[in-house]
Amino acid sequence: MKATMITGASSGIGEAFAKRLAGENHNLLLIARSETKLKVLCEELRQLYKIEAQYIAIDLSHPGADEQVLKETQRRNLSVDWLINNAGIGSAGDFVKLDLQREFNIIQLNIATLVGLTQRYLKIMRADNNGTIINIGSVACFTPTPFQATYAATKAFVSFIYRSAYRRKPYL
Repeated sequence: MKATMITGASSGIGEAFAKRLAGENHNLLLIARSETKLKVLCEELRQLYKIEAQYIAIDLSHPGADEQVLKETQRRNLSVDWLINNAGIGSAGDFVKLDLQREFNIIQLNIATLVGLTQRYLKIMRADNNGTIINIGSVACFTPTPFQATYAATKAFVSFIYRSAYRRKPYL
């Protein structure tokens, strides 16, 4: 079954994407940490739009989560033809006072997991000569942002990868 995968789908922008695309008859695979919210949203979308909606409850800030998601989509025999990398976390405050492990989790989720999911599914999409990838950024990517050093840097990375990685022909 073809499916649109949305990370960070349990609320906010991810939930808005899910509702909009369900209304356009996309079958969905929703990814987030909160199994309860995902379960409720999937049921709501199935009832309202008569689409297939599945979920994977996983913390994408853990190393290897992107590979786990790929294996699970393969196990379920899902063909992801749209990938919306929406999951993201940030922090704010004096950098030296922030929890270092949380900063590492931000980098893992906002960069490493995004890169892992993007490359894994882009390979499949290119082989099928079909697919769409949307990476959600932030206006914080355009300038150094006081008291949001790690978040702004990760979103600048997302902006850069968007402009360079998906071109079918490499830069000359």
